[in-house]
Amino acid sequence: MRKNDIEIFELDLPELLEDKAKRIEACDIQSASTAVPCNLASPDWMEKLVRAGFRPDERSFGSLLGISYYLSKEEFAGLLKGIRSVMAEGSSICFDYPTEDESCEAETNRTLAKGAGEEMKARYTEEELTLLLQECGFLIYEHLNAKEMTESCFLKYNEANSTNRMKAPEGVAYVLATAKI
Repeated sequence: MRKNDIEIFELDLPELLEDKAKRIEACDIQSASTAVPCNLASPDWMEKLVRAGFRPDERSFGSLLGISYYLSKEEFAGLLKGIRSVMAEGSSICFDYPTEDESCEAETNRTLAKGAGEEMKARYTEEELTLLLQECGFLIYEHLNAKEMTESCFLKYNEANSTNRMKAPEGVAYVLATAKI
């Protein structure tokens, strides 16, 4: 592998990976990721990831966007501890999580998830999430609320598209954390 190449591992439930593969094939495009069928709420995902070629001794980056909503607090803590156990020091993760915000948008998101047969199992305060990450061996590098995320990611787009503005959803916060060295 050349120095600038990266390896991508996509971990998801087997049926979801199969559906994604069919969609990619239907579009006649190639995926550069290695599919790792697993359930992130179960601890055996770590062994499956390593068997698929993941190297725990090398720095890595993990995106957990859209996952914390559907895990209980205990399951999410277990996932973070598992991630830390297979990540080299200095590796990073990013994720979003539902806050204790009781906005209409947050309630709508919970209702939509329930209508799709999913349950949002946990919500967190910033203090609670910070403590959880510390207990799991991570330090927060960046923590953004919805307003800060909108300013960080959509400011230039919104300036150029004043009639079709984008914003991060209320009731969601975003974290970039690094495995402690």
